[in-house]
Amino acid sequence: GNSTVKPKRPMTAYNFFFQVERKRILYGDVPLVVCGQKRKTTEDSGMEHKKTKVSFEDLGRKIGQRWKRIEPDSLAHYKTLAEADSKRYRKEMKKYYEDEVTAICMGYNRSDPVLSPSIDIASTSVVKGPTIDGSVGNKTEAATGGPFQTPFAPPPPVSSCEM
Repeated sequence: GNSTVKPKRPMTAYNFFFQVERKRILYGDVPLVVCGQKRKTTEDSGMEHKKTKVSFEDLGRKIGQRWKRIEPDSLAHYKTLAEADSKRYRKEMKKYYEDEVTAICMGYNRSDPVLSPSIDIASTSVVKGPTIDGSVGNKTEAATGGPFQTPFAPPPPVSSCEM
């Protein structure tokens, strides 16, 4: 996949269960694959499904009740799916962050807020009170050459590029 896009968060066992049960409620217990072709769902066709109209609240309530009564082996199945998705997420996040570090080290700015250079707050903050030259008033730290940083100044960069 495109490593500049942050990976999708992992689905929980309940998320997988919800997907399956939602389809069962909306489309009946008919398998979603018929003769090797995926049945059209409302998302695919952009049309409302003719047979069942269920409000999202009712759907959630029904599925929640079914979740409370889930069979142990079904629960184990959904937990296995969730664990696999969690592993996928961790692997993709590792690659995502490695790519981010590489981009930073190479000096790229990928318009990601994390990667764009932040404004140096210390050089633009207004300092009130006595300054190095003894005068009093509002001056920017850049003008005073102040020996202190504002409480909002970013920490000094830690480079992992020099390994």
